[in-house]
Amino acid sequence: MWLGDFANDLFARRRYWATAVALLLLVVSAFGVVAQLPRVEAAKMSVVEEVRGTVYVMRGSESILVEPGTLIQEGDTLVTTNTGWLDVMFADDSLVTVGPGTVVGVERLWLDPANEAHTAVELDVQRGRLWANVLNLLPNDSVFRVHSGRLEAQVDRRASFDFSSLENEKGETEKKMRVFSNLVDFSVAESDLVREGTLGAQVELVLSAGTLFLRKMEDAAGLAASDVWVQTNLEKSEEHRQRLDHYYAEQVTQKAGVLPGDVRYPVKRGFEQVRLLLTLDEQSRAEVTLALGEKRFAEAMTLANRGETEAANDLLEEYKSLLVALAEAYPTIEPAVHALLEESKKVVEGVLPENPLYGVRDFVDATSVLVTSDESTRQKLQLSTAADRLGFAFELIQIGSYDLAQTALEDY
Repeated sequence: MWLGDFANDLFARRRYWATAVALLLLVVSAFGVVAQLPRVEAAKMSVVEEVRGTVYVMRGSESILVEPGTLIQEGDTLVTTNTGWLDVMFADDSLVTVGPGTVVGVERLWLDPANEAHTAVELDVQRGRLWANVLNLLPNDSVFRVHSGRLEAQVDRRASFDFSSLENEKGETEKKMRVFSNLVDFSVAESDLVREGTLGAQVELVLSAGTLFLRKMEDAAGLAASDVWVQTNLEKSEEHRQRLDHYYAEQVTQKAGVLPGDVRYPVKRGFEQVRLLLTLDEQSRAEVTLALGEKRFAEAMTLANRGETEAANDLLEEYKSLLVALAEAYPTIEPAVHALLEESKKVVEGVLPENPLYGVRDFVDATSVLVTSDESTRQKLQLSTAADRLGFAFELIQIGSYDLAQTALEDY
């Protein structure tokens, strides 16, 4: 009897249940699932991408045979045999190729756990050669260093360069650095020789028998065509850049989810507001708001990549307003706001003025200043941003991109 009454009641309320099911389906279609477990993202790691021949990692007293996927740790020593090559993708997005017959010490691998845009990689070439392709570092906050003895190379933005410590025909150890793109700072402190400076593209440095030579590379284009080491690594550097661009584009697209213009977007925004209303703890509310700011940035990036500039700019304005209000309302969360901004900037750090994402980079810089409460820190940040723009323009001049350099100088 009760079963019949239940069925009659269910039928009488069929419109109510149909509406509830329709709403449930709409939410599921908008978000994939009604409720998700907390998303866990893998921390950035330094990992071997490719191995040719025989390669070892010396870790303490262990000798570990290297294969693709091997994790590299601070304190490791990479050893390639005379037929061995090794590609390592470091946590800062740099790609390093270690050539045959080479020993490289991994002296420092650092990634700020509170801000993954802040990194440091330091390598010691004990003998042999390596090629470094460094991309998307944030000047003043990140660094990539390679040294051999008292010769040191340092990159704080981006560069591709060849670095070696090999015996010459006289049996003397000769250290050499050749820059193939952008700028590399160097320093030498050997015996009475103390020098430092910056090498531009197609310039090489040779340190031999206590004498330092700086000269323009002869026939750099010919090297790219005839030297297998140079040719292979130039091609690999370009592939790596494209792969990183694709990775970051895919990352922001996934974070963005449903975009403005989609019929599900108002539901998504409504769901976000409900989440905020139900979050009563102040700290948790601030963290939810920060996550929403990250989502607005991802949406803006995705739209900018599609050429929808006006809609992207609207979202960037909302992103700025949200972060500024958040920093003012919750002063203790300001470091987390800056971390989000710097991680956002890393995504667009390498774009050129001709790229539609170039304006996003300017927007992130301006927002960073606005969310900084301390006047002294704000002024330092403005100076750092201006120096960054000037350095970027200088790099463009060095590689012959004069029109783009002029655009960057106008921004400066």
